[in-house]
Amino acid sequence: MPKFLSIIRIRKKAKTFFVFAPTKMFQLFSFFIPVFLIFRMTG
Repeated sequence: MPKFLSIIRIRKKAKTFFVFAPTKMFQLFSFFIPVFLIFRMTG
């Protein structure tokens, strides 16, 4: 029974990670792409 509970907990963590990671990636991209474009234009 405790093993089953730990599996549920791990799946919850994985779920939050898979929801959280893409949003962080998107924030990073939305930050870096304009900076990159500005560097391309000026450089």
